[in-house]
Amino acid sequence: MRDDRALPAHGDDAAVSRADGVVRCVLFADVAGSTALYERLGDVAAKALVGAALVIVRGVVAEEGRWVKELGDGALAVFADAEAGVAAAQRARADLERAAACSMRFGLHHGRVIEEDGDVHGDAVNVAARVMALAQPSEVLLTGAVLDALGPEWRDATRALGERELDGRERPVALHELVHELARRTRPAERAPSTEEARLVLRQGPRERVLDARTPRAAIGRDAACDLVVDDDRVSRRHAEIALTRGRFVLADTSFNGTWVVPEGARSFTVRRDEIVLHGRGRIFLGEAAGPVVEYDAG
Repeated sequence: MRDDRALPAHGDDAAVSRADGVVRCVLFADVAGSTALYERLGDVAAKALVGAALVIVRGVVAEEGRWVKELGDGALAVFADAEAGVAAAQRARADLERAAACSMRFGLHHGRVIEEDGDVHGDAVNVAARVMALAQPSEVLLTGAVLDALGPEWRDATRALGERELDGRERPVALHELVHELARRTRPAERAPSTEEARLVLRQGPRERVLDARTPRAAIGRDAACDLVVDDDRVSRRHAEIALTRGRFVLADTSFNGTWVVPEGARSFTVRRDEIVLHGRGRIFLGEAAGPVVEYDAG
């Protein structure tokens, strides 16, 4: 692997290099459902299974990247370019499946990091960790920054998931899923509508609520003061709020049980005390995955 740390740097140039950092593809991998795994198998057996999975991933990383460290039941690695990072995640997932090892989830981001004393730091590391936390078992998620750095073959192996708000970041991050097949093409990202033209329709049974620039927000919950009242014990009094922000409709969950967002033709997202941007059409389930449903249409 080409490693920018090996390039000579002297005096002030070395200080600038450390301050500016280097561009890397950052990969986080983590065992999915490790808590349940330890409870089901016991500490000794679960630890052995997790260790075997990490050995598989480390072996793949060693070919094109650098294994930075283990983090509990997961790991952090960096690569000189995005294609090497994505290829490693794809191969690691396949090797884990062939070995019938425990499932892992992967998150990747491409950006500038600070490499110091064998460790890596910076915003790109934080973003990759948060993206990994959104992944389902055996799923590889990558940001738009990674996609932009990929060649056509790898871009064709991804599927757009829309944008997500990440903790601590002002702007949403575009997410893409690395699919198993190389036949699905990524749809071009749609232009975000202006605040003046943005429109969202919410339907719950026979009731309908329209959000736009004049009516930019709506509260959903059991409380009679909510804009969309859903009378169900699984629903919190003020369960969630949808607001028009920078031309996008953002759902913020404030409930006890959580909210499930299922975009049309895509997998579901679980939102608990977190936010998600609503795109296109889909359904919002309140309180549980099969709870009361609110349909939305941001088309």
